[in-house]
Amino acid sequence: MKIVKCTVLMIGLFLYGHSQPAPGERLLQLTIPAPSLAAGVLDAPTEQPLIVCLPPSYAKGKTRYPVVYFLPGFTTDVTEMIDGTFQGLHVGTAIDGLVAAGKIREMIFVVANGRNFLGGSFYVNSPATGNWEDFILKDVVRFVDRRFRTLAKASCRGIAGSSMGGFGAIHLAMRHSDVFGAVYSLSPGLFAEDGLKGQGMFESEPNIIRYLEKQAEFDAMPAADAQKTFRAFVAELYNRRTLTDYFWAFSYAYGAAFAANPKKGVPYIDYPYALADGRPRLNPEFLKKYEDGFGALPEKVDRYQKNLLRLRGIVIDIGANDRYPWIVQGSRYFSRLLQEKNIPHQLLEHDGGHEDRLRERFENHMLPFFSKDLSIK
Repeated sequence: MKIVKCTVLMIGLFLYGHSQPAPGERLLQLTIPAPSLAAGVLDAPTEQPLIVCLPPSYAKGKTRYPVVYFLPGFTTDVTEMIDGTFQGLHVGTAIDGLVAAGKIREMIFVVANGRNFLGGSFYVNSPATGNWEDFILKDVVRFVDRRFRTLAKASCRGIAGSSMGGFGAIHLAMRHSDVFGAVYSLSPGLFAEDGLKGQGMFESEPNIIRYLEKQAEFDAMPAADAQKTFRAFVAELYNRRTLTDYFWAFSYAYGAAFAANPKKGVPYIDYPYALADGRPRLNPEFLKKYEDGFGALPEKVDRYQKNLLRLRGIVIDIGANDRYPWIVQGSRYFSRLLQEKNIPHQLLEHDGGHEDRLRERFENHMLPFFSKDLSIK
C-alpha cells in the first residue's frame, strides 16, 4: 500500500486576506492573527503558529469536511507534531495512510499553539498571559472556518490534546459544547480528591523559600526591568535542564494561568505563600486558586453536566505507568464523577507512560474515534 505524504508549504505569514491553498498544498504551516492574547500583561505575541492538514481529496471538489483541533502539551511546539518528535509521528503522513487504508474518513486536522515563554498557557483565559481560551474559540476556529471548506458546526468539530493539551481539550469541550461536539483527551492534567498532593509544586519548603526570595528580587526592580529579568530567568530555568528548575518554571506558568493578579508585580501571580520570620506562611485563598486549576472537578462536572451530555463522545486515554501518578489518579477520579452523573464516556488505559505511546494512541485510537463520532453533514 502506497502512503501519500502531504506536501509541506512553508509560509511566513498567513493572514485573512490570503488566497486559498493551491492544489497539492495540504500541510500548511501558518502564522495567524491572535487578537485574543493582546490583553495579557505579560505581552503574548498577537500572531501565533498554526498547522492545518487538508484531506487528500480537498483540491478535487467542493466538499466540506469535519475538523479536529489538537492542543499540544506543555513546552511542545506545533511543529513537533510533524517532525517525528513523538515516536516518528508525522500528522500528515499518518492521516493520509489511514485514509488510504480505509481506516478513517477524510477530515481537516488542525494543530493550535498553546506554548508561551513560560512553557504553556493551559488554554485558559488569564489577565497575565492573555485569553488563550478565546484564542482557540475565536481566533483559531473562526480562522479555519473562514479560510477552509469546513463543516462549521459543533457536531462536525472535535477537540483533542495531550497532557496540558489534554486538560485544555476537556476544559474547552465541557464549557463550549456549542463549538465542539466530541473530545479525546490524552494524559490530561487533572487532580484527584487530594488536589495538589503528589504534584510536587509546594511539597518542598526550601523550593518555596527560593521562589519567594527570587520574588523579592523582582519586587525591588522597576516594572520594565522586572519583566525583562523575569523572562530571562525563565529561559535560564529551562536551560539548566534539571527537574527542580523545570518545575520551578512550570509553577510560574501554572500560577499565571490559574492564579493571575495583574495588580501585583511580575510575575503577576497570587502565590500561596509569603515569608514570615523566615518561614513560608500559607494563604489558603490563594492556594485554592492553584487547587481549582486542574481540580474542583466535582463542581465543574456539576456546572457543565448539560454540556457534557451534549457531546457525541468523550474519551480519557491514559498510560497506567505515567511518570506523573497524579494524572492517572485524577483521570480515574474524573471518570468516576462522569459515571455518577450518567455521562457517557470511555476511560482507556494502556501500559505505557505519559507520552511514549502518543503516536500509537493518535493513529490507532484517537483518529478512528473522531472518524466514527463526528458528523459529516
